[in-house]
Amino acid sequence: TMHVVTQPIHYVRVNNPTPSAPYTTWATAATTIQNAVNACRVLGGKVLVSNGVYSVGGTLTPGGLLTNRVVVTNALVVESVNGPSVTTILGQGSTDSDAMRCVYLANGAVLSQFTLSGGCTLTTGGPQDKYGGGVYAPGGVLTNCAIDENVGGASYGALYNCSFYGNSNFAASFYCSLKDCTLTGNKKGGAQGGLLNHCTLTSNSREVGGGGGASYCTLTNCDLNFNSTDAEGGGAKYCTLYNCTFMGNSADGIGGGAN
Repeated sequence: TMHVVTQPIHYVRVNNPTPSAPYTTWATAATTIQNAVNACRVLGGKVLVSNGVYSVGGTLTPGGLLTNRVVVTNALVVESVNGPSVTTILGQGSTDSDAMRCVYLANGAVLSQFTLSGGCTLTTGGPQDKYGGGVYAPGGVLTNCAIDENVGGASYGALYNCSFYGNSNFAASFYCSLKDCTLTGNKKGGAQGGLLNHCTLTSNSREVGGGGGASYCTLTNCDLNFNSTDAEGGGAKYCTLYNCTFMGNSADGIGGGAN
């Protein structure tokens, strides 16, 4: 006889007046995402999050110095009910002053349908402390998320159907794998390192180092439009390109389109 064990869903409502562990109904939902994640111990479990801005609590990066609003280190799914337009995980601070990343994902964890905004990193410590103010995701996956206005967007993850806007300090996507993503108006370049497939990079800029749209990437079936740099490679610098289109990119150095 085969016995199938179903992992219960754990719920989150930011203003729930009656939270009660293990948060397995809306009436007893957690008020922070981290509490529900901590209650969901079985691989393949799910945390379902209602509308709101999640800006309370913090958990230290495993083996690191930086605090994160949410840390997920096992293979579970964290998903919002109604999408990124109404569900935000908010970081805080400026570099080295009360810095807090939005999300740390690892070991097959999946984050879906959130906006990650306001996250910040440190200038000291290891890579897990210095990169990805929005999300640092070694072995993690993001789908249908908006990574907006962080100090460093996303690092070391796989992202599908995500958008990046207004990120600063590092390239919006730093050594990530991207598919069906848009990168628009990021201030230190669109993507650095990693693989991009069927992505659109528009109006990104980078002063030092070149590669306003992308640098050190492999891009397939991508569009690079109106990106710019004060150095070389307005659209792309030191990239491998397959079936890509360029329009209106500019550079003060060589390679307005690509170098």
